[in-house]
Parts: sequence; structure tokens; C-alpha cells
Amino acid sequence: MRYLVFLLACLPLAGCATPPSIRVNTSDLQPANIKTAIAKMILQSHHSGSISIIEAKVVNATITPGVKTNGSLFYPRPHIDYCARGEIKNPLFPLNQAFYAQVRVSDDGGPRRINVRTSKLACGSPAEPFPELEALSIKREADRSR
Repeated sequence: MRYLVFLLACLPLAGCATPPSIRVNTSDLQPANIKTAIAKMILQSHHSGSISIIEAKVVNATITPGVKTNGSLFYPRPHIDYCARGEIKNPLFPLNQAFYAQVRVSDDGGPRRINVRTSKLACGSPAEPFPELEALSIKREADRSR
């Protein structure tokens, strides 16, 4: 009985380990690779299926072009805001679940920081395809199945 309780307690945490393929490294923080870093940070959030015990692949991903801001009252550092959208393809249910993420990348000349906040609000337009997010979600599921 004790083992059954332990198993049931650990089951929700089965997908919590972040595979090495989606960890952000220093080369991802270069301006040319920033979309890859954003995709990795989104895939680490629980709304994109990071703690799912079934296959959770992201499809139809889009991202808005970055909007540069020189700071605001609540966030005084210069930053670039993005809004990403995707759908989680669930093999057990025929409908895809949509998720939205608001991403803020610091842009003040120092080390870049990426903050991801999931949102229930839809992204504004125009949006462009976000193949980095889709490719990394497939890689995450391949790493998880090993």
C-alpha cells in the first residue's frame, strides 16, 4: 500500500525533469538565436505540456515580431516584448488545446534575461510562423521517450 501511495504521489511529477535539449545555454542568448531561447523557455512552462505524462507536441506555433520598449513604470529596463501562440496536440483527444505566452527579453546591453508569462489573452497580429517551437517540442518528446 505504501508503494502505491508513493507511485500516485510521483505520477504528476513524471514529466518535470527538463531534458537537456530544451535548456537555455549562453549561445542561445545571442540576437541571432533569441527565438530558440524563447522556444526553450516556453517549453519549460507547464502550459506547454512540460509536465504532461503523455506526448504533448506543439503545432501551429506563431510569434509576433518583437516590440522594443525603452522601459515603463513597472519594468524600467529596456526590453523587447513578444507574444507566442501554439496548440498542444493531444493523441488522446481530437481537439488541440491553444496556449498563449507573453515573452519579455531584457535588452539593456547586459546579460539577456527572458521572462515567460502564460496568458489567456490572444496575441495581437501580425504573427509569423514559429518553427523553432515546433521542432524543439518534437525533440523534447523524443528525449522523453528514451
